Amino acid sequence: MKNAYKIAPRQAGWSRLCAMLAIFLLLPFGTWAQRFTETMGTTATEGQSPANYDAQGGFDNDAFAFTGSADMSVTNPSPGSGSVNVVFNPTFNNATPPAATNTLFSITDINAATITNAQVTFRLYQPAGAPTPGAVNGPFRLQYGTSTDGTTYAYTSLAYTFTGGTVDASGGRWGTAVASLPAGFSTQFAAIRFLRTAASAPATATAFNVYRVDDVVLSGTVPANITVNPDQRIFPNTEVNQVSSTLSTTVSAQGLTQNLVITAPAGFQIRTGANAFGTTVTLTPTADGTINATQLDIRFAPTAVANYNDFISLVSAGATTRNVQVVGQGTAAQPVLQTSASSLPDFGNVQVGAASSPQSFTVSGQNLGTNNITVSAPTGFQIRTGANAFSNGPITIAPTNGTVSNVQVDVRFVPVATGATSGNVQVATSGATTRNVFVSGTGTPAPTGPNITANPTTLNFGTVTNSGSSQTLTFTASGTNLQDPLVLTPSANVQIRNASAGGAFTSSPISLTPNGSGFVGATTIEVQLIATVPSPSFSGSVTLTSTNAPTQTVSITASNPSNQTSDITVSGALLREFSTSPGVPSAVQSFNISATNLLQDLTLQAPQYYQIALSPTGFPASATGNTIVLPRIGGTGSTAGDVAFTTIYVRYFPPTAQIDRGVFLTASSAPARTQFVSLNGSSAPEIELRDPFVQVRNQVKGTVSGPQAQSLRIRGARLSSTVTVRVPNDAISPLNPSGTPQFQISTSPTGPFGYSVTITPNPTNDSITSDTRLYIRYAPTRVGLAAADLTFESSNFNNGTPFSLNPNSTVRGNSIDVEPTVQSQATVQFSADRTSALITFLIPGNPEASGYGENRLVIASTTRQALDQAADFPQDGVPYDSGNERYGFGSQINGNFVVFAGSAGQVTVTNLNPNLNYYFFGFEYNNDQVQAAENYKVPNLPLIQPPLPVNLVSFVAKANKGRVYLDWVTAQEQNNRGFEVLRSRDGRNFSSIAFKEGRGTTASRSAYSHVDNTPVTGTSFYRLKQIDTDGKETLSPIQTVVIGEGAQLALFPNPVETTLNIVVSDVAADATVTVLDLLGRTVLNQPLPADGQLNLSSLKPGTYVVNVVSGGQKLTRKVVKR
Repeated sequence: MKNAYKIAPRQAGWSRLCAMLAIFLLLPFGTWAQRFTETMGTTATEGQSPANYDAQGGFDNDAFAFTGSADMSVTNPSPGSGSVNVVFNPTFNNATPPAATNTLFSITDINAATITNAQVTFRLYQPAGAPTPGAVNGPFRLQYGTSTDGTTYAYTSLAYTFTGGTVDASGGRWGTAVASLPAGFSTQFAAIRFLRTAASAPATATAFNVYRVDDVVLSGTVPANITVNPDQRIFPNTEVNQVSSTLSTTVSAQGLTQNLVITAPAGFQIRTGANAFGTTVTLTPTADGTINATQLDIRFAPTAVANYNDFISLVSAGATTRNVQVVGQGTAAQPVLQTSASSLPDFGNVQVGAASSPQSFTVSGQNLGTNNITVSAPTGFQIRTGANAFSNGPITIAPTNGTVSNVQVDVRFVPVATGATSGNVQVATSGATTRNVFVSGTGTPAPTGPNITANPTTLNFGTVTNSGSSQTLTFTASGTNLQDPLVLTPSANVQIRNASAGGAFTSSPISLTPNGSGFVGATTIEVQLIATVPSPSFSGSVTLTSTNAPTQTVSITASNPSNQTSDITVSGALLREFSTSPGVPSAVQSFNISATNLLQDLTLQAPQYYQIALSPTGFPASATGNTIVLPRIGGTGSTAGDVAFTTIYVRYFPPTAQIDRGVFLTASSAPARTQFVSLNGSSAPEIELRDPFVQVRNQVKGTVSGPQAQSLRIRGARLSSTVTVRVPNDAISPLNPSGTPQFQISTSPTGPFGYSVTITPNPTNDSITSDTRLYIRYAPTRVGLAAADLTFESSNFNNGTPFSLNPNSTVRGNSIDVEPTVQSQATVQFSADRTSALITFLIPGNPEASGYGENRLVIASTTRQALDQAADFPQDGVPYDSGNERYGFGSQINGNFVVFAGSAGQVTVTNLNPNLNYYFFGFEYNNDQVQAAENYKVPNLPLIQPPLPVNLVSFVAKANKGRVYLDWVTAQEQNNRGFEVLRSRDGRNFSSIAFKEGRGTTASRSAYSHVDNTPVTGTSFYRLKQIDTDGKETLSPIQTVVIGEGAQLALFPNPVETTLNIVVSDVAADATVTVLDLLGRTVLNQPLPADGQLNLSSLKPGTYVVNVVSGGQKLTRKVVKR
């Protein structure tokens, strides 16, 4: 037998020393220990010398040298390996024994450097009469040798034990010998030698006392070691998806305790023996840890155009991993095109403008990549694939995975001129040799005059139902010398369509417009039947007409023996959304389907990433978008053509994290109406807030919204990790220098609240159910508007990058300042003419420290002596305009005017009407100097005004019959000496005309009157001067009276600053007032106000003319505006 323990093949006997030296230099010291078994091979001839046998490669172990004076023998085989053994028997010549010499057999060049516990075992034949072998100085000796150079060996004899076997007929016997080798044997150059001493040579030939040796085994303990040679393989350039020729390397190992696993990198394949190529090979060592020299075949199998430079790894636990470098270049596969024919039979004679019957060939291609195949037709020929319309081309065929398989191309002859026509249909793609299919035909002349051609002129739809036909048939229409369009008109239950134009089928006529020569080329017309088709048979037509051309008719027939409607019924198809992980099929759902009176089997088509099956486990292994065809019931019974009630199972099988919603599964069988089943699925992680946060308004700074936090539902699906929801920091500002978040969050209505929460999905289904709640409250640390977008963080999304869920993730609030705790008091002092009032607030130097507000707001009223309704008060969070402290120009609150808003301790309110009483109300407020952050202290009492000694309720002056009657009433009086009645011609300079004694002090109502018997003509002004007992005087509002014929006009005050009072006697309801400047330009024009007050604040200082038109009279006065 041959045991493959070779280190390298032997090339020639003379090179042994060089080979050994090369091994020594190339391999790490301390490796390559050589345990072995030598059975002496099987090819020796009787008497052949060991050296000669070794040169022929007869021994098992080619790495060693076998020499000596012993001979090879094929007689008396051992009971071990049998066959060849070594005989220690000198040749006898004429029965004369040779000279007495030692007979030797040596095995040298053994590398035993790392072997420990070495032992040699061999088969030994003991001749008859010989002493028991084994003694160091016996007739047959075992020796070991060592050398420093691998050439000269020093030998030492060893004792060994011999266990004999059965004695043969000659008296000898085979046995087993065993000897332990000393530590000195473990060198890089070691040898084993067998020696029969000269003293033991037989005396005569007949004695036959010879020794024999077989099955020499060197064993021992060696370190685990893997050997591979060569360790680099370079492959020729190889096309992608092809394989190279095979290259090999030799693998062996010693001292292994585990299998040797050999793994090829991507683009390479390996095998041993005749096994199939793959990516891994496992070699099992023998009981002593040896793997005999084994050939490993390698081939290059690139899958991409690239440079491959990698390593085959050889791995076994405890041994140093070895590698074989493999190198190759993957090259692009050469595209290849094939056609099933190189020519088509001649199309014969075809009339110009008409079309022949089609002929076909098929197209195939390989290694196309993504490049389409282009098919082009020569002039006079049209082409198509499948059921598409014929066209002049070119048309394209798209490859699938770089391949096109037997795609049929139809060709028809549509001559455009008379005479023979020929050319090539070209099939081409990038990088491949173009294929040509030769076509030919002869065009014959069309009739003179307008002419129409239809081919064929009969269409038979075969069996149909009331619903229509299950198929679409075609004919070609063409025309020559036409004067007008070619009109195609279908009969009842027939619909047509121009296949080239596309669009919907129609029951209306369609027109084909000729070119300038009256030519309509061959045009494919598609025809189908629609409901309700008569029973039992149908006849219809498509009529082709054009002015002065003979009419052509395409006759259409069909059979409707069933007189039934084709129908598809779907039930239970309200399917829930499918949810799964990428690459994992979803849970299965189902619906039911049946059909009646179909003309063809029922086809169900799943959309991409969905699968359908007829059982819950019958789905394809990986393909999606699959099709199921449900056969019709056969025979002639009442259920023939039906599809039995069938349950269809559906699942979602996405390859990646994706969303596939709003797609449809179709169930079709023409002419029945196609049915659709809506499908929705997702494998992408999803999370949503299902509720919006309601904005919190006017939350006081430093408090939290409530009484309970707002609850927002959160839902998630397909979440493999936790979700953290955070409230982001607020913008850093002077009001919030640390950027403290203004909202707080919790997963419990009772807290604890913070700025983030972490939610763990349900591990059984990776979901967050919609009953999970986020509780959010507004906790402002500053005033003003606040908004934050809650952020969500999970490794399921954006690699953990925070994101927001707009719009519901936005939370908003408005915070107002804290409410003052102390209300200020103030005094009000009117000016002498009562057109302004000075308000002085009675507050300390540091009002906020004492509980007062940062600011104060004042409301003025002419009608309310107390504000006691919520609508009367300023509203928190609302800023008000004071109108520059001018009454009537500021913000209105329930009919009253804001006249001041600020922090000043004193303010003058202007634009007051001296004839009206004003009541002022003050409100403390804080706002941190931020608009819309106001917090007002309400309710409040009127500001303090100086008490009047007399509460004048009314004062009226009226002219009557040349006199002026003055009447006034007081509600109460205090120290009232009396009233002096004053009169003026200009409203400015008054003189006393009477005095009325007062009531002193009284809480009762008092009435007074006076008659001016000698009033002045024109306008007069009256007022009262109330005089206290201490001499203090108070003036009443002015009353105006006009004495004289016709209407009279009075203006005051004059000069005027803001408000001009206009008094007209006998004023008409439609009176108007016009103000002009001295150049006659109108600067103001409006109806005369009922109270006679005209606002002139918009006019520049100067002199103006005031015209009042009343009752047909025009009254004019001048006024000076300051």
